Amino acid sequence: MTIPLFALNEQAAKFIWNDSNATMFTAKEQKDFIKATDIYNKLINQDVNNQFIYYNLGIAYLLSEQYQNALIAFQKSEQYSGMTPELEACIANAYSKSNKSDVLTLPWYRIILFPHFKISFQYRLLFSCIAYSLIWLGLILKIFKVKIIANRLIIVSTIAFSITATSLTTSIITLRKNFITKEVKTIED
Repeated sequence: MTIPLFALNEQAAKFIWNDSNATMFTAKEQKDFIKATDIYNKLINQDVNNQFIYYNLGIAYLLSEQYQNALIAFQKSEQYSGMTPELEACIANAYSKSNKSDVLTLPWYRIILFPHFKISFQYRLLFSCIAYSLIWLGLILKIFKVKIIANRLIIVSTIAFSITATSLTTSIITLRKNFITKEVKTIED
């Protein structure tokens, strides 16, 4: 497995990654899981970010009964990888535990807005670029008097572009908000 590295060298990141995984594997009590969250957060504070770190962090928070933090970590993992069946189960578990419910269900908006949650950021960006290109293709076809196909292509592509661009914008704002919050916490420390 590769870990994207920004501030740490590769050996230091692998050591911390292995240390955090070993701590999670041997954890038996809540305090052990809290220690694992501290180690995963150490990696994140060094700008090592990927879906695996946030997923494991979410599991550690879930097992240490910090359900809101688990939910946030799982959502960050989802931004990197899109929704997977395992991640969906973990998010449902975190929602139910934070709401003190025995029923494992996702909130209604996650079902309705499934493209935003099921598809990773990279693929939504790709779909958005394709839709934007198809809008221009429709405009070119309109110039060449192929209006029936052009109008339909423009309408469908505009709708697809609007949906994917809105989803991308939401993700970018969320990531930016998390980055600014991290910057503020660093300045305050």
